[in-house]
Amino acid sequence: MPKTKTNAAQSGEIDGDPRITPQIETALALLVGEYNPNLLATAGDLRRGKFTVEEAFRLLRRAGNEHAVATTRGVPNSEIQKVLKKVYRAAAGGAMPDVRNASRSLPEPNASAMNAAAAAGAAAGWNLAAFESESDDIPPIDEQTATILPLMFLPDELVLIARKVTDTPGAKKLTDYPRPINRKSFFIPTPAATAFGVTLDGRRSGRCKSMYAPGRRFVGVEWDNMPADKACKVPLDEQAALIAYFACGLSPNPLHRMPLALVVHSGGKSLHAFFATAGRSEEEIYTFYTEVRRCGADRSAFSVSQQVRLPGGTRYNRKTGAEEGRQRVLFLSRSVIARAVADSIKKGGA
Repeated sequence: MPKTKTNAAQSGEIDGDPRITPQIETALALLVGEYNPNLLATAGDLRRGKFTVEEAFRLLRRAGNEHAVATTRGVPNSEIQKVLKKVYRAAAGGAMPDVRNASRSLPEPNASAMNAAAAAGAAAGWNLAAFESESDDIPPIDEQTATILPLMFLPDELVLIARKVTDTPGAKKLTDYPRPINRKSFFIPTPAATAFGVTLDGRRSGRCKSMYAPGRRFVGVEWDNMPADKACKVPLDEQAALIAYFACGLSPNPLHRMPLALVVHSGGKSLHAFFATAGRSEEEIYTFYTEVRRCGADRSAFSVSQQVRLPGGTRYNRKTGAEEGRQRVLFLSRSVIARAVADSIKKGGA
């Protein structure tokens, strides 16, 4: 039977935690070795051990993921959530905190809101050239991926990197990827808690939300199509002005501002902005992204398991597979990245 302490310790979550009693460790190991006969009792043990509902979810999810790796089927998220709601609602007098990065509805783009935000950014002098002039020194294109990813992720953290946006390769350490990594195109800008996860229906997957603990280090935002005409691309300078509106204190609502870590050119006709969200709750990130979406951003990047453009990576033609160009970094803030990594470690999440 696999030992849960050894497996979960890879994430730094369990090893050395004095709250993990032999009883809890044995119960988690049973979740790895069997389906879920002890799920309710284990959740109760975790609550009595003073684990928060978020911590309990991570521990149970990881135990379920270990089972999925061994058997191709694991404990569905819905089952874990149902048990935690039952146990923690009773403890919290009916309140139930958010326990994972669940899918949430986002508004449709509003052309007027988008135009107003872009106008505010442009009026403040922000365009593509302005971002490039304000950036830290950017490495040469062939060194960008190898330089920037180690800034965003610690050596022992798991990262998902892929060539195709539909790939589900699982996550692994940066040192485990074949070189050069910049031949890949996509990545997920938050470290994974496990190499593989379990989909909502209990299937093992190499790219799904259950691989990620609550909390995100960075969130990607992309503007490419005009809300009124999806065949019409948003000009790059206008995309830069929109990024500035949310990154440079121009929005009148402080909930709609986030520190900007990176801007990456897709190699096509769009910019990918990476905002530092470490230490922010999922509700805060959702509030921010709701306004970003209202101002015309693509909705797909809001999902924690959605891949976005790899800094310094290679863009390929979707139909032919031929190389089309490089995904050049246009803006880099090392201090924002370093603070995001430190904040996420301090919080104990991503």
